[in-house]
Amino acid sequence: MQIRPFIPSLCILGMGVTFIGLGLNAKRSATRLASEGVSHAGTITRAEVQKGSKGKKRYLVRVNWGEGDQTRTDDPFSVTKTFYLSRVGEGGVVADPSVTLRCFPGDPDSAVLVGGSSDLGGMEWLGYFVAALGGFLVVRTYRRFSRTQ
Repeated sequence: MQIRPFIPSLCILGMGVTFIGLGLNAKRSATRLASEGVSHAGTITRAEVQKGSKGKKRYLVRVNWGEGDQTRTDDPFSVTKTFYLSRVGEGGVVADPSVTLRCFPGDPDSAVLVGGSSDLGGMEWLGYFVAALGGFLVVRTYRRFSRTQ
């Protein structure tokens, strides 16, 4: 039996499993951050919209936050379009600079903006669909291959 006919369907199945893993990991991390995380007040210092090569926009805000020797200045956060438009006016002028961040104690690199950061939560549902499609294609390829033998 040759593996070549199965490669596309196995790749799709692998993508589905990857999406499931990413979604479940993001959900677990968000739950852990909500229960164990510490809140900090922050201030948006700058906001910008970056355009990618395919015209896709990335909304970026820079935030000062933290206390004492743990103070972070101009820490960049990629945020959702809705969050960006609710805080930043025309021309990149920050209308509402106050934000709340959550991070794990002692790990400022784990910080996320409350209500602004997008994660991969929900990606597992796409993964279930893609994995089911990949499984279907594997079975279909196997049946076609076994008929010709």
